[in-house]
Amino acid sequence: MNPLFGILIVVMIVFIAIALVLSFSTPLVESSQETITFKDAESAMKNLNSLILEMSKEGTGATRTTRLNFQGAMNVIPEEDAVQYEFSTTFPFIDSFSRILEGNLMIISGNDVSCSSQTNLVMENNYLRGEFQNIPKATPHSSINTQNNIKLLKEKSFNNTEIIPVNSSIIIDQDLTTSSGTGYSEILKEGTSLPSCIVHFFVNTTNADYDAYYTLYAGADFLVMEVRNVR
Repeated sequence: MNPLFGILIVVMIVFIAIALVLSFSTPLVESSQETITFKDAESAMKNLNSLILEMSKEGTGATRTTRLNFQGAMNVIPEEDAVQYEFSTTFPFIDSFSRILEGNLMIISGNDVSCSSQTNLVMENNYLRGEFQNIPKATPHSSINTQNNIKLLKEKSFNNTEIIPVNSSIIIDQDLTTSSGTGYSEILKEGTSLPSCIVHFFVNTTNADYDAYYTLYAGADFLVMEVRNVR
């Protein structure tokens, strides 16, 4: 095992979301070899996750050496605290543009998402386009009001209907002061043909600090929003 991989395992102790990305074409021949390849990669991902969880209980500096048996390559995405394995197949293991979550293992079918930093932060797939306020990292942090987090939502599959939200405030424990303060926003990983896109906001307020994440998955016509690390 590459020593660098052992270092990366330590880095990703806090959180790991593992994605297997499948791109489907018309299935012509059911391939047992594809099934074996897929299952080997899935098993390797679960083994890696178990090692990370085990080391997270041992503190900083804990290391493990292991052999992962699978075909292809796993990509470490430090921006998302994730390891990703991409697999193209002619045999439909799961429905196109669907997602399966098993603990920290997420299987995503499809890769029609794009992520880019423009005037706004933009995430887009075949069904939905979302734009978010772009507040660059600065020292000290710039002012931020979560009321303006979502600048635009556009439904693309029917009439290209655009919605400009009036208020997208994040409020912690009904405390209105937690909706604004200082911070920044960022796209964790830019690119095209991705399984998902994540926009991250860090917000520092008088009574709480927190991280907000907006995620668009392949084939989804909705956003997933999470608030984590409330301090």
